[in-house]
Amino acid sequence: MVNQGSKFIVLGILTILPLFVFPAGNVQIPKDSFWISVKDTQRILLNLNYDPIGLPETYSSDIFTQVCETGECKPVRIKLFWDLMGQYLHYEMPDGAILTKLDHVPFNENDYIKFGIILSSSQSMLEDFDITLLPGSREKASLAQIDGITGATPKSISSDIVDGAVYTCHTIWHLAHGAVQDSIALLTLDIADKDLMMHLLNHPNDDYQRWCIDHVFLEYPKEREFLNLIFSKINNENIFIAKHILRQLPEAILAQDWVQQVVWMKYGELPYSLQILTLRRFQAILLSSSLESKISGYKNSANFEQSKLLDQIRFKK
Repeated sequence: MVNQGSKFIVLGILTILPLFVFPAGNVQIPKDSFWISVKDTQRILLNLNYDPIGLPETYSSDIFTQVCETGECKPVRIKLFWDLMGQYLHYEMPDGAILTKLDHVPFNENDYIKFGIILSSSQSMLEDFDITLLPGSREKASLAQIDGITGATPKSISSDIVDGAVYTCHTIWHLAHGAVQDSIALLTLDIADKDLMMHLLNHPNDDYQRWCIDHVFLEYPKEREFLNLIFSKINNENIFIAKHILRQLPEAILAQDWVQQVVWMKYGELPYSLQILTLRRFQAILLSSSLESKISGYKNSANFEQSKLLDQIRFKK
């Protein structure tokens, strides 16, 4: 399933100190694991995890990193998880590992809860926060120092850090939401066979469905099994997915008579906005002559906007 040639992907992750560092030479790694280069010879190992039926489910990485330049802070050991599109999911602490704040004070239960909330947010002040401007030990920076450097108020930045663990929050957040996400999406594209594609098309995660729809239109434009499954989603159960299909459906596919028949069969069941979108998509192509009488039958019940679009539809002679 996995293309071995895809196992070396270079990315730049915003960080200052070394992450999980490995030598540059050849190192034996487990099946379905991937080296991710972060800087020159420094790499992290990304692992592909499977669900109970043997299909790819998540990616994870065991991270080891220093949390301050002076060496006075304890290194962080943590395991991060992402979904198949590269969206951060959650973290786990390896057996015996803990997170600490300044002066080696261990995180308490509330600190771990807040840390999880911080990592779960893809929109954070940490994204643009320049930690290199903090004086001295990164972990010993106070909220007042942060306020003076960034212009953020202590109240606003405090929601994005565990006090006393500024650099830990900054480093791990950028790992969770950094360039590794794009590389994960590329890895999934590389390992996606038909079984995985079918699984993701039926997945409740809308991002998975949209990704698969786009991939099928690009890579499997003649695969009726995939296309029929996609067209079955043009309904009012999930308007966002239906709209995505109608918007992204290539003209080369829509130009086929059988596709036009399938799409038009959905028309009467669709909400108004999707009916309008369907008619607008039909403007760009010649429709099958077998649809002319069916489409004309809707004119009597159409409103002004629909009638105008229906009148502009052209049919093959």
